[in-house]
Amino acid sequence: AGHAGAAAALIDAGAALTDETPQGMGLLTLAIANARYDVAQVLITRGADIHAAKVGLTTLIQVVRTRNLNIGQFPHPVASTGVTSLDVARLLIERGAEVDARTSKPWQDGWRGSFGMRATPFLLASKGGDTEMMRLLARHGADVKASNGLGTTAIMAAAGVEMFNPNEDSGTAAEGLAAVKVALELGGDVNGANRNGETALHGAVHRDNPELVRFLVDAGARLDAKTAKGLTPLEWAVNGIGIGNGTRPTAAAVLRDLMRARGMKADLQEDPNRYRFGVTAQ
Repeated sequence: AGHAGAAAALIDAGAALTDETPQGMGLLTLAIANARYDVAQVLITRGADIHAAKVGLTTLIQVVRTRNLNIGQFPHPVASTGVTSLDVARLLIERGAEVDARTSKPWQDGWRGSFGMRATPFLLASKGGDTEMMRLLARHGADVKASNGLGTTAIMAAAGVEMFNPNEDSGTAAEGLAAVKVALELGGDVNGANRNGETALHGAVHRDNPELVRFLVDAGARLDAKTAKGLTPLEWAVNGIGIGNGTRPTAAAVLRDLMRARGMKADLQEDPNRYRFGVTAQ
């Protein structure tokens, strides 16, 4: 509940630092999940297990998670004052927390989590458009070129690959663009593709973010990149293929302009027989 003084008094009286919830969440992870960073600091300095990961994520991953919860769902936990999430992240790393630890189970905190398994803290920060955390982790040796279980890298995640719905999943459009710039600055491959063949530009189409689309193309993203199903970013935008929730008209207009400026064919029309929402149009 955020009572740091009471927590310290209980520990002094012999309370067990090994207590867990019925789901296996340790005290430190529980405090961080509720943004009780002052309590988390007490627990860390008193010897709580910073490596606890029975629920499928480490305490450092939980810090990143709590900073980047879904947009427009439940109210986010109100952070304690004084000690910040970045303070806790630094303290965990200083105490030996694994900076490239990976998730091993689906999220069990009641918030939607659509990102592929085996995500590192840096990947999760990138997906959330959390440039402060990205830079902190990079300074402490995080693998900035890591990919998750699907092969999605930081620049892809920041752009919108594996995003559930824009403005509902974590990371706003502006935050995503900022994170893409950081990922690219740190050596991200603008034309890298995951095992589905999805590139950062496909992710930008999913976000329907014209500024991000233009930035990626200016940075060298291929307009003719194809997914494993042979779909270009323009086909995604026009027919909604691979997205599952409709077309992206704004992205389509920008892609057409960029393609025509480069002498590429851009007269693709919407195909009524394409799959959308998993159902073939009749």
